[in-house]
Amino acid sequence: MSFDLPSNAAGVQQVCVALTRLSNSASPDLAFNVVFYTADGPSGLPGTRLASVPATATAVPVTNTTTVNTQFYAVSIGSALTLPAARTIYAGLEFGTLGFFVGIDASPATPVRPAYVSTDGGLTWRAESSVDTNPMNPYHAFGIRVDPLLAQTNCVPTTTALCLQGSRFKVEATFQAPDSTAGSAQTVQLTSDSGYLWFFAASNVEAIVKVLAGCALNQHFWVFAGGLTNVKTVIKVTDTQTGGVKTYTNPQKTPFQPIQDTSALPCP
Repeated sequence: MSFDLPSNAAGVQQVCVALTRLSNSASPDLAFNVVFYTADGPSGLPGTRLASVPATATAVPVTNTTTVNTQFYAVSIGSALTLPAARTIYAGLEFGTLGFFVGIDASPATPVRPAYVSTDGGLTWRAESSVDTNPMNPYHAFGIRVDPLLAQTNCVPTTTALCLQGSRFKVEATFQAPDSTAGSAQTVQLTSDSGYLWFFAASNVEAIVKVLAGCALNQHFWVFAGGLTNVKTVIKVTDTQTGGVKTYTNPQKTPFQPIQDTSALPCP
């Protein structure tokens, strides 16, 4: 399956794969390889093979006629893979044991991810969407997750910058009053994931902001904010590991509307 790694990815820490098997498989365990390819094949297909990392999944759960049971297995990658200059790669599994399968995500809410299947060791490829034609469980994505190693560019707290969620996220804000008084919001840390802003006086709280890790639920960090103001306010949240930015603006002379953004910035 295709993965677009962030620009500051220095490698791949691990790959997690969802596996299942049929009850008539010879063994409950599966020996497999995690394989990586560049996207330099014809029309962006898997091209150059980058690495192959051996692994074994033990006690793979059984799928029957009524229930699909999968389990995720983590495989450490580390120095086994050197990333190409382009940050789009393919990561997948290679195995020849009958009765085992990679789980798929059939949720309609999941965007269809480019993925391919090969039965000849990567010489030719077929689109997964043309292989899995089960109308009850149509393919949207494989049960494969890539956790990149990211260059650390942690936030440094200042009087105008909050550093939240392990100093990964920098929160800044500016304001402009109706009389054109403007400036940078002053920040006060409350907890590891929250803080408040003030504009005109330290005793006058204008807004509260927090960043939560919703990765286990929807693979995103969440941004919540509540305001006690009606002046123009622009809040900027920066992911210092990926460079991603999310900006929220409250218009002039408008009561600050609550922010509940549960898909603000992607994990990891």
